[in-house]
Amino acid sequence: MNAIVDAHAHLGDVLNPQGAKIIGSTGLKKPRFFDLVLISEMLLHRRSFAGNALARLAWRVVARADQARSRCASLENLLNSMQENGVSHTVCMPIAPAVKSADLLSAAKNSPRIIAFASPDFGQKNFAGLLEDDLRQGAAGVKLHSILQQKPLTDPDTFAAVEIAVAANKPVLFHCGVHWYYPSLQNTPQVPEYGKVEYAKKLVAAFPKARFVAGHAGLYDVRQVIDELVSFKNVWVDTSIQPPETVRALVKAFGPERVLFASDWPFGSQKTAIRIVEKACKKDKSLMQRIFADNAKELLGLK
Repeated sequence: MNAIVDAHAHLGDVLNPQGAKIIGSTGLKKPRFFDLVLISEMLLHRRSFAGNALARLAWRVVARADQARSRCASLENLLNSMQENGVSHTVCMPIAPAVKSADLLSAAKNSPRIIAFASPDFGQKNFAGLLEDDLRQGAAGVKLHSILQQKPLTDPDTFAAVEIAVAANKPVLFHCGVHWYYPSLQNTPQVPEYGKVEYAKKLVAAFPKARFVAGHAGLYDVRQVIDELVSFKNVWVDTSIQPPETVRALVKAFGPERVLFASDWPFGSQKTAIRIVEKACKKDKSLMQRIFADNAKELLGLK
């Protein structure tokens, strides 16, 4: 295997209104605290039904861990992780308005191992024109995050963004799965229920010519993703935050050509994500090659 392409990661603190400022920071380190996500990584994210229920009940603890990790999402830390784990390229997802397309396009220009997606800034009246410009300037695809952008995947503005991606022949990666990013339900920019698979199903059905990636394969809602989205041949899934057994189930359901390796760095560890796929593939080198690199290269049109 000559390369590993991480198809879903982040640069900058996407949970902070001024999150792009840390991209160029140096020496950022995560503070020491009870990190429930770290325990999950030690278990390779293996979850029984009870484990899923526990994670949902402990959402405030997970949200605090997510925030601490997000504050360390500098380019220096990402490149160090890539070097340590043999990742050749990482596809980075902005989430406007916290981290905008231009922030990642600039990072990608200075670091060729970074591949930037674009994020529609729905707060701007001319968001469609700005998104078109981002794609013309080299963004490799479009990222949608209905929970943090507080706009469902069925919203007319979301549809407009997808139409732009289709016209530019670029894929669309959307967050999939109910999740909480802030440890409070009051006065926080999040609508967790917008991550429900039912919204994703309506979106992919409306755009049969679009190429979609269901981010995290639905997180804790992965079984519903398999049941509801597998029949759509224009849907890929990524492996981030899923255990080996679930990755095998995704390969069986979607086929080896529609499963992408991803870590969701900094929320997830590239080291752990690689171990999970290796274990899921059971030493099948051709399958590892396809998941680790070939599928992403084909989807993104990389040489």
